[in-house]
Amino acid sequence: MSIIQVDTIQKRDGSTFPIGKIGQVLHTDTTTQVSTTSSSYSQYTQLNRTITPTSTSSKILVQVSLSFFLLGSNYNDAGFQITQGGTSIANYGFAGYKPDSTSALAFSPVFLQTLHSPSSTSELTYGVKYNQPQGTETLIITYQGGSTGEQQRSSITVMEVLA
Repeated sequence: MSIIQVDTIQKRDGSTFPIGKIGQVLHTDTTTQVSTTSSSYSQYTQLNRTITPTSTSSKILVQVSLSFFLLGSNYNDAGFQITQGGTSIANYGFAGYKPDSTSALAFSPVFLQTLHSPSSTSELTYGVKYNQPQGTETLIITYQGGSTGEQQRSSITVMEVLA
């Protein structure tokens, strides 16, 4: 068996390779069901998560996992935003078609992710907003119950990426 030990690895020009490090990892999950038929965005408060960066050069990696259903007509869509302080920093849309108006269209789970550069060492709150863009159909997030007793879970993870 061979062992290679080095103190540093450099590029040919003498510069070093950038190495990112994770400073903090904070996670929140919920089984709280929310729903809307509104085209206005609502904050999913159960998925708010705060983090205080240790440096103004840190970035915050935000990862969100959501399970949701769309009920209504044959064509449905849903809108999501990752927010910081209630303000959108990333937008996502999902659209689908189902063969009839009596069945549900399930997206489970979906994964949203963004890398934010807040340039701050103050406490920051990240979260998720949701809407049903047509304002006529029903969007259900983190569905609970039903005839088979399903229990879904949604989550948010925020990580400080050190410079």
